[in-house]
Amino acid sequence: MVPDTNNVCLEAWANSGWRSTHVIAYNGNPSLDGYGLVLDHDTYKAVLGGVGTVGSVSCPPGEWMHLALVSSNGTTKFFTNGQLAASISATPKPPTGNLTVGAFEGFADEVRISTFANATH
Repeated sequence: MVPDTNNVCLEAWANSGWRSTHVIAYNGNPSLDGYGLVLDHDTYKAVLGGVGTVGSVSCPPGEWMHLALVSSNGTTKFFTNGQLAASISATPKPPTGNLTVGAFEGFADEVRISTFANATH
């Protein structure tokens, strides 16, 4: 069964004071498919593998930040601390790799992946 990537949310709390490139949470292969949250030097990013970056925000050193990537109805959005940071018209390619959590120099907490039904209004 191919996982539904059109109605999915990946969220995590992250805290880092280091300036390097690492995965906070990623479902799939960042070069080819899936979706995730990464730290790129001094910037948090939401990424769709094989598509590109959804958006980015500055990483406040040593401060906790809530990050969320939400894909629904053909649009993927990146939220930080509950505020919309960026949006693109794309959805993740189904992930073929493994789920990676906390592969960075810092702290990750309450990492969660959830799916939901299409909203019909």
